[in-house]
Parts: sequence; structure tokens; C-alpha cells
Amino acid sequence: MNSAFNNPLCSLWSSFLTMGIFLVLLGSLAITGAFITTLATVFFLGLILTAGGLSYIVHAFWTPEWKGLFSQLFVGILSVISGWLMLTNPQIGAASITFLLALFFLASGLFKITTALLVESDHRGWLLFNGLITLILGILIFVQWPASSLWIIGMFIGIDLIFGGWANIMYALSLKKRCSLGVQGVQ
Repeated sequence: MNSAFNNPLCSLWSSFLTMGIFLVLLGSLAITGAFITTLATVFFLGLILTAGGLSYIVHAFWTPEWKGLFSQLFVGILSVISGWLMLTNPQIGAASITFLLALFFLASGLFKITTALLVESDHRGWLLFNGLITLILGILIFVQWPASSLWIIGMFIGIDLIFGGWANIMYALSLKKRCSLGVQGVQ
């Protein structure tokens, strides 16, 4: 019998398949309820920022002799204020995050396009294509901002979950096929 059959992953292919299906369903749900997903994400981020900020502040008072006291206190206060604003005004938090996301896509797209045009490489076409897509995404988000902020975060989370799910599904099917054929090198 081939050693591939003794690989522990061969018995786990169905768990990858199950995980993939779950992620696709979860991603579809996130996209369907993109507004709720966005608000939940911003709310959770607000909780994390507030809790982190409070821990910075408490730690600053526990270590009053430390030279970094004021910077830690400042970061703590800034985190608490930012977190609290996200908790009490999730739409404003989503708008802020979405604005930064649009700026990131615009800058990243322009950088990729510039690199593709100025640097000789074998993947120049793909880099140019990727830069154009990234730039277009940034423009689309920015043109529709702040209205896009109510759904874009949830949409992106959903898309990421769906693609992650399909990656797991395809891996599971490949793993099942390789194991049933006794192909070595299953990882």
C-alpha cells in the first residue's frame, strides 16, 4: 500500500470541505446583510479599541516611574476616544474606515500602475491589470463615499470569506482525489 494512504490529511479531506462550505455560506450571509456586517465589524472594532485603550491607561498608572508613561497614556486615551466614537456612532466609524480604505486602494493602484510602467518585468501586464483594478475599486468606493461606507466593509468581508471557502473546497476535492489515487506529497 502506498504511503500516501497513511497520511493523516487523507482522513481529513471532509473537514476541509465542510469548512469551505461553511465559509461560502457565511460569506454569502455577510454579503446579503452587508450593512449589518459592516456595523457589527465597526462595533467590534470599537469594543477592541476601547478595551485596549483602557488597558493602556491602567498600565500607565501602574508604572508611574516609567519614562514612556505619557506616550502610553496618550495612546490609551486616543484609543478609548476612538473606540467610544465607533461604539456610539458606528456609521461615522464605518465612513472613516471606508474613506481610509478608498485612499489605500487609490494609492496602491497608482503605485502598481507606475511600477508596471517604469520597471521591466515578466509580469508587467498582470501588475498593470492589478493596479488598474485596484485603482478602479478605490475610485468606485471614493465616488460613492460616504454612502458606500454603509455596505463596503461587509461586502469585502463576505467576498474574503467566499474566496477562502472556495479555496478550502478546492483543496478538499484535490486532497480526496490525490489520496484515493495514492499520490504521494499530500500536504
